[in-house]
Amino acid sequence: MSELAQGASTPFPVALLLCDSVVVDERSKKKTLVGVFDNINAVSFPTTYRPITLYARLTDAEGQYSFRLDYVQVKTDQLLAKAEIPSLNIPDRLSAYEIMLEPPPIVIPEPGEYEFRLWANDRYIGRVKFRANKIEKRGN
Repeated sequence: MSELAQGASTPFPVALLLCDSVVVDERSKKKTLVGVFDNINAVSFPTTYRPITLYARLTDAEGQYSFRLDYVQVKTDQLLAKAEIPSLNIPDRLSAYEIMLEPPPIVIPEPGEYEFRLWANDRYIGRVKFRANKIEKRGN
């Protein structure tokens, strides 16, 4: 039992999505994901993008976890930023648990593929990708 208290099981993400924001209904606690995306368009690079929220729905987790989110440029495998939740207790392995991470505005150096990699107690559990696209500036 003490192993479970330390988060011995590896959480499994049943959903890992990028969106603009997550709205939580105060009464029902239901979540509404606003602006789900996997492409970011920009006229020029480097560019900064916000708002961004990573929504993760996890199962098979019980105990104490520290979560880390790495923001990585795929072609170079370069770590561009990271965010952490240092200590989170998940009480029930049989129930789903939701995490919403709101990193600061992200810098996108150039067009291409990027991903957010999610780690639980230094174990990789999943990723969500997006593509940055250069678009032409529209006329007036």
